[in-house]
Amino acid sequence: MTERDKDPPEPPGDDDVKPENGATAESPDPASDSDSVSDSASASASDSVSDSDSDSDSASASDSDSASDSASDSDSASDSDSASASDSDSDPASDSDSATDSDSVSDSASDSDSASASDSDSDSDSDSDSDSDSDSDSASDSASDSDSDSDSDSDSDSPGRPGIAAISVAGATDVGLVRTANEDAFGVSRDGDPITLPASIEVAGDERAPVLVVCDGMGGAAAGEVASQIAVEVLLGQMAEVPETRDRAVFARYFRRSVRTANHCVFEEAGKSWKLKGMGTTLSAIGFTDTAAVVANVGDSRAYVLRRGKLVQVTRDQSVVSALVRAGRMTEEEAKHSLQSNVILQALGVGDDVEVALSLVALRRGDVLLLCSDGLHGCVDDAPIRQCLIDAGEDLDAACRGLVELAREAGGPDNITAVVARIDGDRFEPPSSDDDQPAFVEFDPQEDGPTALTTTSKVARRLAARAGVRDDAYPRSIPATGQHFAIDDEGAEEAYERQARVGLGAWAAAVAVLAAIFAYLLFGP
Repeated sequence: MTERDKDPPEPPGDDDVKPENGATAESPDPASDSDSVSDSASASASDSVSDSDSDSDSASASDSDSASDSASDSDSASDSDSASASDSDSDPASDSDSATDSDSVSDSASDSDSASASDSDSDSDSDSDSDSDSDSDSASDSASDSDSDSDSDSDSDSPGRPGIAAISVAGATDVGLVRTANEDAFGVSRDGDPITLPASIEVAGDERAPVLVVCDGMGGAAAGEVASQIAVEVLLGQMAEVPETRDRAVFARYFRRSVRTANHCVFEEAGKSWKLKGMGTTLSAIGFTDTAAVVANVGDSRAYVLRRGKLVQVTRDQSVVSALVRAGRMTEEEAKHSLQSNVILQALGVGDDVEVALSLVALRRGDVLLLCSDGLHGCVDDAPIRQCLIDAGEDLDAACRGLVELAREAGGPDNITAVVARIDGDRFEPPSSDDDQPAFVEFDPQEDGPTALTTTSKVARRLAARAGVRDDAYPRSIPATGQHFAIDDEGAEEAYERQARVGLGAWAAAVAVLAAIFAYLLFGP
């Protein structure tokens, strides 16, 4: 492991959540569930970026994990001897109610009602907070239905099924046909050291399961490659330090904290050299706990689940065109050809903190998981991706090669990366029917009860609102790279007005110069 893996800095605004001496994490007093930093090396740092940055009511659903603290707090945190950079929630091993809720609701992915609610995401994303509440209720109701069908996940005192989890993994990356360098990176690890792929991994009892990650770097020259590699190394190194747990809420908090630590490391590295300034990376990662997968997402890389021949996207793109589609202001077909298709709402390393979107998937035996960069899904539709995974069967290496070839046949305009995993073992129940399908369910482990899960992405909605996505204006973007743009938090309306003022001033100056030249030529000095 690199030095960065061994002693990563602590991101701003996080509580120290790592149990001491490897002890089992205990539930703290609910009153301690605050946004302050609990750190022996630095004073408590309050959140400086909150949901008050939202520009519309649609973004008013609060999520303290989006908190971003001052650079001084980050610097002081980075000197900490503790490698446990933590989330802005309380201890991940928080009250059992949260764990019980996540246990029961995670199986909402297996209920067709939840799938229907997920399909309505494009309509509900532009609605008010009351719609978010109804989404939570829908996810909760569908979970109740699925609990009656599967006793294995309904007992909060004994979550999950005993037995072996067998996870087969393969991966592939390709520079594509247009780019001169590959700025994508991927990795699979269970102890911090990379696992050579393809590989078959068995997980017994509470043993640590592998973590899968795909990053799509940006920043031009070699900077994008640096950002994506740092993010992969730090995330895998951080997750190797996480205590084994079957509590999904606890695991999710550690996972989110680790992504924020990776963001901090990329951001800090970018400040060391002008050559790296502005570099960043997307990130999509999957971690396993009990019988569920927790998916972390920043940017527009994606995660999919293939079950019984149906391919379901279990992340939501954090991009401008995706926000416009969800708001009903652009069709899917228009989004594919939009000039804004490479504009993302956030990326790791662009700022000193990042808002991580988490989703929860109840796994079934035989599930096939796919992580990919937009070099694949940006030029290949879901239908060919689905067919390629089906045709490859259990040969995951062939599946990855086939997906890369699909993107190259489509022109290969960007770097292409795919990581494919297959879930087996007696720990997991087989699908109960063809209707037992996964669905997108966003998971906020800091929340309790039904509000912890929604069938729309509150994170994506907040990011879109901050960027000022509107019918009559596009958000102002920072040209971070030829592959992606990162969105400035300044609203589009303010940016447009400022550009208009600058434009008028430039025209006035030009007219004055031309008038002076004309007068000189006509009348002389």
